[in-house]
Amino acid sequence: MAQVSTTRGYIGKGKISIIPKTGDKTPVEIGNCKALSVSVDTDRKARIDYQNAGGGELDVLERITSVKGEMTVDDFKPENLAQALRGSVSSESATTVTDEIQSLYAGRSVVLDYIPDTAQTITVKAAPSTVWVAETVYSLGDRIVEGNKVFEVTTAGTSKAAPKPTFTGTIGATVTDGTVTWTVRAPETLVEDTHYKVTNSGITALPAAAALFAGGLRLKISYTKNLQYLVQALTDAGTEYLLVFDGLNEVDSGNSVIVKIHRTKFSPTSGLDLIGDDFGEIKMEFSALKDASIVAAGLSQYMQIAMV
Repeated sequence: MAQVSTTRGYIGKGKISIIPKTGDKTPVEIGNCKALSVSVDTDRKARIDYQNAGGGELDVLERITSVKGEMTVDDFKPENLAQALRGSVSSESATTVTDEIQSLYAGRSVVLDYIPDTAQTITVKAAPSTVWVAETVYSLGDRIVEGNKVFEVTTAGTSKAAPKPTFTGTIGATVTDGTVTWTVRAPETLVEDTHYKVTNSGITALPAAAALFAGGLRLKISYTKNLQYLVQALTDAGTEYLLVFDGLNEVDSGNSVIVKIHRTKFSPTSGLDLIGDDFGEIKMEFSALKDASIVAAGLSQYMQIAMV
């Protein structure tokens, strides 16, 4: 049945997609867009009547200086964030990360390089700050790993001549090495819920292990990455798109309103809600540039609106 307009009142709803003008031309669906608006700025010059009382304009010249648009989106899709931040997006598969180096301090947390899959095993081992060498000066806080245990210098000094002393003992035990005193701080492999707890983004030091993490402990952390997306901000010089609004007029029986903005270039967002009590929003601003490839008489080089 043909669409027929019964009113020129307008309340718009619809879907928005953007299609790269070059390269991979796969459309990107923006998702739930709460607002879409376009504005035209002009440079206005007027010739005023200075010959008669009351003045008035004899001639007016208006030149388009810019055509701008703004969308407010509440779909926090990685593709939307990339557009709003003039960036790029990539995906990370669920693969293993081995011996990622991090430092954990007492009462603090470590955010891993990737979001971990907390349903999989996370292994945390001490990464020594140095190794044992005969007749070497060691400072307070230096740590070595020997016999699957972490030994920390608690009395600074110079290690003995070869052979290496026997590094053994329970937590808190000491080993005399020349003028150096080493104290057993922890096993090489740390224990979840004894030394640390796992969080959504990494691990947190537990108070019971504060002595171990005093001054920071260098760690080797192995885990499985959760499937995830990485958005890199401000890495795109400015890809241009065809923007298509596949819309409808809600007060006119849902009749179609189709808008095409021929050459769209997004600017970095002026607002990105990251903390709040309401649903977050992404403000996506863009310029509608003049498309010189459109040369047929009577056709706009900026945008076209099709409606019933």
